[in-house]
Amino acid sequence: MRMRSNKTLVILLISVLLALPAQAVTVLDNTASYTGQVTNGNETVIPVSTYADTNFSNGFSAVGSSFTTGTSDLSLNSVTLLFDPESLIKTTDPSLVVSIVADTTATSYYENSTGTVTHTGPLSHPNTNVNIVTNAIQGGTVLTASPSNNFTTHPNPTLAGTPFTWVATGGLTLTASTTYWIVLTSTNANGYYSVDADTTLNKPLATFTTAGGWSVPTGTTSSTVDFAEFTTLGGTYGTNSVAVPAKSWLSLGNDPLFFSIDASVPEPSKALLTFLGMLSLGMRRTRRR
Repeated sequence: MRMRSNKTLVILLISVLLALPAQAVTVLDNTASYTGQVTNGNETVIPVSTYADTNFSNGFSAVGSSFTTGTSDLSLNSVTLLFDPESLIKTTDPSLVVSIVADTTATSYYENSTGTVTHTGPLSHPNTNVNIVTNAIQGGTVLTASPSNNFTTHPNPTLAGTPFTWVATGGLTLTASTTYWIVLTSTNANGYYSVDADTTLNKPLATFTTAGGWSVPTGTTSSTVDFAEFTTLGGTYGTNSVAVPAKSWLSLGNDPLFFSIDASVPEPSKALLTFLGMLSLGMRRTRRR
């Protein structure tokens, strides 16, 4: 009778654990440090679109901001980014795409804090070549614009630093202790989106609030990059005028976007359920003896 009660208790415990909701937590956030003071040298606006890549020296087809997960696998809920008023984007244009992309350390182009560009490696950057015609992201997951976003009906925020959110509607598990990139890209050939970045270079980064061991690389060396720009057309970059070929990533340090990430800790863990299941099976075998 006691063995049956113990087995029933284990089964009830498993049922309760399965019914528990996931714990939502903001694992990274530096948006509270945004001031809107571009002239102070600590913040800037980056034009993003095929139009920006063609027409501006500081504009690119895509940009990415990296982060490293903590000690546990988490399920991504949403990513929030800050934007300034866009330019020349039509009210019906939904071309801005936000994705989560894996990291790679292949040889690529790096711009240091003095503006010198070198071809070096290993160098962290998004593991993708963006197809700027279709917005296809190789090796990445495209997020869904939150219903609260208003880029389609009212694409121009009235204030600098306006937050817009994208969600992982299909579920996206991010592996522990792994580097990923938030990648933005736009196919618009007539205008551009203006995303806010913390371009501190040699100055201290804006403060990130963190949870669960999540982090953003800090430093101005090729081993601590946290930002990357994708040029579809290529061109001459850096104070030393280096020719960067088409479809290349240019990585930098101490230049993260202003962003926040919300994720969930799945409850219970697979390991715990496995243990309880084995415990229940062991009780059954003991009773049979």
